[in-house]
Amino acid sequence: MTDTKNKKLIHCIAVDYNFIWTTCTNYKCSDYLHRYGSCGDVSNRIESRVSHCPADLNKEICIRIDDTTVRASMHYYSNRSITMSKRSFTKQQRLIFQRQLDQKTKEQYFNTREVDVKCEKKNCIVNFD
Repeated sequence: MTDTKNKKLIHCIAVDYNFIWTTCTNYKCSDYLHRYGSCGDVSNRIESRVSHCPADLNKEICIRIDDTTVRASMHYYSNRSITMSKRSFTKQQRLIFQRQLDQKTKEQYFNTREVDVKCEKKNCIVNFD
């Protein structure tokens, strides 16, 4: 577990496979929401990051992702309105699962292939069955 004793703890409002969205706790901040990268992880956890807030620049914070966090894609508009989309989240989820399945099938394919290498002095011939 990370050391959360001396760091500001911020609750995450939305998470998807690309971003973590948090509200700003600093009253001097002109932005109300901040976006961090999630690295394709939507599980419950506490993330230790450097703040993106202009008022608290380069201070370490902890972001808490729990069961109250919405698993959806969020879009923040310039007029300070937001939309959350479950459809975009499921699209990201399908894409990631398809990539994992493709990677697994490639590994299975290349693990079953037999490679026959014949070397005669400097010329090598490689045959795949």
